[in-house]
Amino acid sequence: MKVKHIIITTFIGVATIGGIIFINKKINESGPILSLKEDVFNVEYGNGVSTSVYDYVIVNQAKAKLQGNPLKTAKLEMDLNTEGHTAYSSVGSYPAKISFKDDNEEKTLEFTVNVEDTTEPEIKQYYDLECYVGEDIDLSEAFGAKDLSKTTIEIDDSKVDYNKAGQYDIIVNATDESQNTSTLKTTVNIKNAEIDFKLKNNTLTLRTNQTTTIIPDVHGDADKIKFEIEDDTIATVSSNGKIKPVKEGTTTVKASIDDVSATFTLIVL
Repeated sequence: MKVKHIIITTFIGVATIGGIIFINKKINESGPILSLKEDVFNVEYGNGVSTSVYDYVIVNQAKAKLQGNPLKTAKLEMDLNTEGHTAYSSVGSYPAKISFKDDNEEKTLEFTVNVEDTTEPEIKQYYDLECYVGEDIDLSEAFGAKDLSKTTIEIDDSKVDYNKAGQYDIIVNATDESQNTSTLKTTVNIKNAEIDFKLKNNTLTLRTNQTTTIIPDVHGDADKIKFEIEDDTIATVSSNGKIKPVKEGTTTVKASIDDVSATFTLIVL
């Protein structure tokens, strides 16, 4: 009796499992042949929006075996705005519809494709920032932004003292049309002024009946340059660098901008 009980139990179990398989198959064959994977599909701006029905639906394989592959005749309708682009669609929500046949009836599935821009602009710095004390520098030419939409660049140089040598921090912000913002922190180097008389052996020789105007190369605020002469009994120098000999002798001429100066030797024959 114990052996018979085991045989009967095993037989009933197999029959029950077979019944479940049969019932599930019937349920699958009676369900929709196509169903949506999602009601809303999100696509990042710059990526192509798929025009393949396969990417949006799940195929009821059990039913497809009876009716045939529904993807062969299914049609996707979607009105995308590319604004002149051919590779990607503009930011926005686009209604879409898939038409197909199921049980010899026309059916539709409706869904939405959202093209969204969540990517921050990439800020580019084209060259190192530096200038001399008192000089102007156009920071706007030093930066650009890589993005698929129009970007606005703002530069905060409020911590820079353009009249004092040193390295200063500046902050650059780039914002695109979807309000994605990126930030770059960089520095600007303000250098001390430089004065170069460009004289051979750093010496100028004049006769007592000669006058000349010395014009040095200046990196910095040239309007602030001042001239001095060590011995004005040998020669005089005006505010614009005009030298007028007085008598024979040797002296030193000095040009300065704030704390920066340069000198040369003047010989009067």
